[in-house]
Amino acid sequence: MIVRRHNTHNRDGSVEELEADVESIEADHSKLSHLNKVVAYRNDRNKVSDEGEIVSEIGNLKLLSDVSPQSIIYDVLPIKFPKTNEHVWKMLFKHRASQGLFLPDLLTKIDSLIYLDTDVLFMRPPEDLWNFFSKFNTSQLAAVVPEGENAPTGWYNKFALHPYYGDLGINSGVMLMNLTRMRKANWNNIVLKTYSAYKAGILLGDQDILNIMFHFHPEMVYTLTCDWNFRSDHCRFDQNDCKHANENGISVLHGNRQIFHKDDYPPFRKAYDTIYRYDFKLGVCK
Repeated sequence: MIVRRHNTHNRDGSVEELEADVESIEADHSKLSHLNKVVAYRNDRNKVSDEGEIVSEIGNLKLLSDVSPQSIIYDVLPIKFPKTNEHVWKMLFKHRASQGLFLPDLLTKIDSLIYLDTDVLFMRPPEDLWNFFSKFNTSQLAAVVPEGENAPTGWYNKFALHPYYGDLGINSGVMLMNLTRMRKANWNNIVLKTYSAYKAGILLGDQDILNIMFHFHPEMVYTLTCDWNFRSDHCRFDQNDCKHANENGISVLHGNRQIFHKDDYPPFRKAYDTIYRYDFKLGVCK
């Protein structure tokens, strides 16, 4: 996902309407964020998973205005891997995840972007996430969220067969990428060498490769708080491990492992189902 507010267009091309559209979009996201604290688990899962409370908060969707199609611009590009061992990269993990490793050389005219797994929902404006680029120091070229918050429930500190970033590793589902800096750092070469050296211990595809790379190059990483990649992993043992979501609400809701389509965590599914069924033109759920 690439947030480029100045690349939006109105039918008549007027600057005044363009500014009005931007303000409208920001207002829409502000109203949508009413959901974030409801989905965030507090002290126990059942206490906050009451369906009536969630529906009540999701009712704020009725206040959303109709977002103009001209405010969203996108390109559809074919999957493309290095010709060397192309079949290996296709089989490594899911295609779109492995493709993310090679975006610097694929999108050569793009300076920066936000990479997202397809199973995420924004609970705050994407611009709020984009603004973290301005907080990078001169060596940082990516921003990610830790894989976990506590060692007892961690994955990498218990099961990893390779080096990983920090104490608990990182999750690759939401990542800010400064592609210009990545190209200058010979990013693709580092990816290829990392896979060659550690392929025997890689279980989670691109995420494992990133963890290994950032282990040896921690100066490249800006660490985001857990609310920017809130997962069911934060809700184990009937408590919310993500204090930032607990205090301020969720910023990005990540339904990894098909949580949006299962009944294991009702608030996750309710948030997804309601937004999926919502008709933003009529202001009602289908």
